[in-house]
Amino acid sequence: MAINCAALAVSVPEAGQATLGIWLCAQPAGSVTVQAAHAAGDADIVVSGGAVLTFTVADWNVPQTVTLMAVEDADLVNSGARISLSSAGLATVLIEATERDNDAPQSIVVAAEGAKGGSCGSGLMGLLLMALAGLCLRQRTGGGRR
Repeated sequence: MAINCAALAVSVPEAGQATLGIWLCAQPAGSVTVQAAHAAGDADIVVSGGAVLTFTVADWNVPQTVTLMAVEDADLVNSGARISLSSAGLATVLIEATERDNDAPQSIVVAAEGAKGGSCGSGLMGLLLMALAGLCLRQRTGGGRR
């Protein structure tokens, strides 16, 4: 017998919820309790419903719902956490939960003129501004090295 889950990875919107269907793969001899809990990672992702599920000989194959919530935070990071599904005598199942951040990145606008009244696209200042713009673009789109 084992714990089954509809997905081993889930995206949880920040300040929102996502649900998972959980069931057993075989009929148990008696009642089986499955516990869902935060195991590691970002503490902003929590089990907000279905932390304790009880399956019986009659409903072992009927999915029950675990609800995950990502608490609102001030950062711009799509952080992650592991949620464990465990029961005595059964292998623990780990779910990868990723917070889908809802905060918009802040923009920095820089205006400058060249040393002799030229546009910001000329001279040393222009090169510096183009380099900064490229860095901001890579960070905003997730490109570049980490």
